[in-house]
Amino acid sequence: MDHARGTVAVRACGDTARAPALSPPAAGVPHLVALTEDDGRPLGLRGGVTEAPTGPCVRWTVRVRERGDLWVVPASTWLWRPPWLARGAEVTLSVALPAGWALSAPFPELGGDRWSIPPSAWAFEGYLGLGRFERAVVTAEGARFDVACVGPPGCASRLPSEAWLGAAARAVSGVLGRFPVSRVQVLALDGERSEEPVSFGLTSRGGGASVLFTLDSTRPGFERDWVAVHEFSHFLHPATDPGATWLTEGLATYYQEVLRARSGALSEEALWAELLEGFARGREQAGAWGLQAESDAMARTHRYQRVYWTGAAVCFLADVELRRQTRGALSLDALVRALHARATDPTRVWPLRDLTGLFDEASEGRWSAVVGPLVSSPRFPPVDAALASLGVREEGGAVTLDPAAPEAPLRRALLAAPR
Repeated sequence: MDHARGTVAVRACGDTARAPALSPPAAGVPHLVALTEDDGRPLGLRGGVTEAPTGPCVRWTVRVRERGDLWVVPASTWLWRPPWLARGAEVTLSVALPAGWALSAPFPELGGDRWSIPPSAWAFEGYLGLGRFERAVVTAEGARFDVACVGPPGCASRLPSEAWLGAAARAVSGVLGRFPVSRVQVLALDGERSEEPVSFGLTSRGGGASVLFTLDSTRPGFERDWVAVHEFSHFLHPATDPGATWLTEGLATYYQEVLRARSGALSEEALWAELLEGFARGREQAGAWGLQAESDAMARTHRYQRVYWTGAAVCFLADVELRRQTRGALSLDALVRALHARATDPTRVWPLRDLTGLFDEASEGRWSAVVGPLVSSPRFPPVDAALASLGVREEGGAVTLDPAAPEAPLRRALLAAPR
């Protein structure tokens, strides 16, 4: 690493006399500074593949972006691979760091400053945290959360990691009866001044489960934070293609409220107030396109509230209708559990049609019957009738719950842990 130049040098060696040609990710090519043989002789790139080296090792240097004392390094800038990589191939990482620096990685640690790089590291984006940061380890619901906290001195001790991450882990664990993964890399970037304790989260899967948060460790209310619950909810489903964004973000947005209420972080009235406020934001952005088209265009239009909260409304109505039609035998939780049980390959990308097929299989076709018309319509999903039947009313800006409403028992069932 060269701190002054903002570069990372990589040396890759194979187990044969001549290293294989390597293929950099397309996103990494603009960051390339130098590419050479082990002895310094330059190598070229032809058609996205390095020229064949004459020795067992190849070196390359890439430029990275810094954030104060932390370098957040995407795998797409430095992690190259042969055009083919045999299933079961063993790939390990060793790191030499400047004095006082440390590494945070999503990869399984082997000990002795060595890590194992699993196949998912090439399938999806992941991040290394390099620099001077404080560490914390939280164990909750059978999972280990390795926290790298970067910010003003005392960041790790000031951040209530155990209360914050433990509360989010308990909330999400209610769906499966355990946390969805065994380990999570947490990159906590402190010093982001905002009204909420956590202002942003980003989940990644490359090399292992990872979440990057921007936060303000001086703010109260971490135990009621919704961002960590939202991001952790993404580990309940597998990696998906962009066509499924409305579903995965809608699921996480619905769950960020429901799971906090189930765990006691929100009262029942607060849960419905949050959902009603979110539905209103989604309704305000409704336009001429259906949800699928809005989701496909979201990266260009930035209509996130429309996609996230319309998706959440779809998940809410599907949850209610599944429970209604089957007298509680089926629910959104049951479909998510079926998906998690089937999604065992960490490198597979699930297209929307496969998710829909599995949900239909688990629900005997009920999923598509309910969801299909909602996704194709440009109108916001008709949640008002369901809310009225559940006994959820908003009067003078306050939410009231009618215990005698026709489907008040179903409303209470939404807050019960899955059976």
